Amino acid sequence: MSVNGSLSGISFSGLGSGIDTASIVSQLISLERLPINRMQTQKTRIQTRQAYYNELKARTSSVAASLGTLKQSATLNAVKGTSANTDVATVSVSAAANPGSYLLKVSQLAAAQRSTSTVQASSSTALGYTGTFTVNGKSLEVAATDTLAGIAAKVNALGVGVSANVISGQSGDAYLSLSSTATGQKNAISLANVSGTALASLGFLGGTSSLRDATGTTARSVSFASASQSLGSLTGLSGTANFDVNGTTVTVDFATDTLDSLATKISAEGSVTATVKTDSATNRSYLELDGASLGTLLSDTSGVLKQLGIFQNNFAQPVTAAQDATFTLDGIAMRSATNTVSTAVNGVTMTLKKANATTPEESLITVERDTDTVVNSFKAFADAYNNLNGFIRQNSSFDAETFESGALFGDPIARQLEDIMSDLIFLTKPDAATGDLSSLLQIGFGRDNTGKLTLDESRLREALTNNASGVSKLFSNSGSTTGADLAFITGTNASRNLSAASVVITQAATAHLVASDPVGGTPQVAGEILTFGGSIFGNSNILFSIPSGIDQSEIANLINSDSRLKDLVTASYSSGTLSITSKTKGTPGAFTVTSNVASAAGNSGIGTSGGNITAGVNVEGTINGEAATGLGTLLTGNSGNANTEGVQVRYSGTTTGNVGTVTFSQGLAARLENQMLLFSDSVKGIFKAQDDSLTSQIADIDRTIANREAVLKLREANLKARFQAMDSAISAFRAQQAQLSAALTGQR
Repeated sequence: MSVNGSLSGISFSGLGSGIDTASIVSQLISLERLPINRMQTQKTRIQTRQAYYNELKARTSSVAASLGTLKQSATLNAVKGTSANTDVATVSVSAAANPGSYLLKVSQLAAAQRSTSTVQASSSTALGYTGTFTVNGKSLEVAATDTLAGIAAKVNALGVGVSANVISGQSGDAYLSLSSTATGQKNAISLANVSGTALASLGFLGGTSSLRDATGTTARSVSFASASQSLGSLTGLSGTANFDVNGTTVTVDFATDTLDSLATKISAEGSVTATVKTDSATNRSYLELDGASLGTLLSDTSGVLKQLGIFQNNFAQPVTAAQDATFTLDGIAMRSATNTVSTAVNGVTMTLKKANATTPEESLITVERDTDTVVNSFKAFADAYNNLNGFIRQNSSFDAETFESGALFGDPIARQLEDIMSDLIFLTKPDAATGDLSSLLQIGFGRDNTGKLTLDESRLREALTNNASGVSKLFSNSGSTTGADLAFITGTNASRNLSAASVVITQAATAHLVASDPVGGTPQVAGEILTFGGSIFGNSNILFSIPSGIDQSEIANLINSDSRLKDLVTASYSSGTLSITSKTKGTPGAFTVTSNVASAAGNSGIGTSGGNITAGVNVEGTINGEAATGLGTLLTGNSGNANTEGVQVRYSGTTTGNVGTVTFSQGLAARLENQMLLFSDSVKGIFKAQDDSLTSQIADIDRTIANREAVLKLREANLKARFQAMDSAISAFRAQQAQLSAALTGQR
């Protein structure tokens, strides 16, 4: 009896024939798998080659990146700042700073205001105080059940730049401490009573009133989130209140008045000029009053000027007064709300640390060229170059004795890259004028006999010391224009050198205009709200309130003085029409304005549909006879242009035709970088194309292997079936033979 098959995962073969059929099938399949093995070996070689290319790309990209740094004007013109006495001030600088020295004398440091209440019996039991008062222009209501800690929590919840804390005394007494969260006179705390006795019971204030934040003839209110929202929504106050301006009563209606409308009311009297301004650091609006002897011109009959932070009663328990930093720079008196001063000298930030009112603390602030940083940037280029060049040489070697070769030996791409690397040192700036620097060799670069890039640092430092502008001109892109209304903006690596290339304008940029219907100059019958929107307003809406009783001419004046609008649009009135024009030309200056009432005599005439729009158009024209694309007043050479791709100029004029010329010089760093980007560019570089090709080859091999493996699987199954059939047939034949032999033996 013969057994041939599989039982419980155990295979028995050849039992009938006595032949090891499994071994035969395995050997046959192994022979047929040889092409697959060769393909897997080929795949491994391709993957190894791809890995070397990826390393080449990474090192080439490092060279390109170092050159990208060197082509920046900020790199080559790097500056550093020092303070002779860091106890008095420290200094940091940006690329915008120019070399120079300044004598700093500090007489006063900026400080934040801090004040305390009078002693209170407890921090945790109800005080029994009632009333409403304002903190930095925001109302707070105190209930009889409030504790000192509860009042502190209410102050902190206002979020108005005042921090409240409870200080416990040794005998169980408690104090409420208020401190401004920012330094400077403009951030002095504003506390004013509205009703009740809570504020008086806390004992913060004395009885003397004066302007809270005043400088010269000007005084300022506290700041608010908006100039056009009602004062009621900003302060939490309601009803009306009065004050006098030079004997003329001004009524504040908290429900309808805004900072803008209040400024108009104050200015209408004539002796005080009121404007709404915006703090650029916080984007908050405040009222600024200007007039001689403001303290006597203004009479706060109802306390509203204290509630708005213009006047302030003295603090009875002051700890620290709000004050600006005061100092001189080369004898020029200056002041700052903070001890970090970044507006005194362009690109220079000073942090004031020590002051003396009697004998000002001194330090010499020096800004000088940061030669070390520039030299290190050149060293980084040399290191990146040598890392790449060394990698190519190491992996392109061939040993004539052992016949062993590197992975990149004979590789055409590596060879091409090595040739370009060898030529970099000799590359020159073709448009360099006589006497100008034109190559790396002139500033200390060279090559040794191994191909390594060398740098004579002393020679480079000498060039940077004696001819810093020449080194910058050698490496950086630069450009200039002729024509009164034409300005050079930038060029790119794709831009080619241009010499007095003509700029021809076929369409000058115009501003976006919204005009009202010609409804005449009839004064407003009732109040009106204009809604401004569009990209120039950050794609958010600005609500502009127009009080009753003013005409279109006065509306234009209000728009032009509004802190949120005046830098973006300008308004004018002529022949019964209100015109609002964007200050940014072309499509970037597009905006919308709509009214909450239909256009009619007695209002702005803008109407609910948004007035009559004349859309601004972008500049159009050519540079050097090549097509260019306009955006606003910017004209940029189109992608793919032979010479002007990426060259950008600004044309601010109104005439068309030939308006001037542009000259562009590509720096040596950009030229060298372009050579590297031919290989390392992630979109169209040689390594990207090669990587895509190798990846495709690997994918093709994987598909071929998979297909052949599937065929082999079927082939193996077929062979096993055929050998099994043969084995079964032999087994059956032997059984029959045995039976026949037995029968013959029986007959004997």
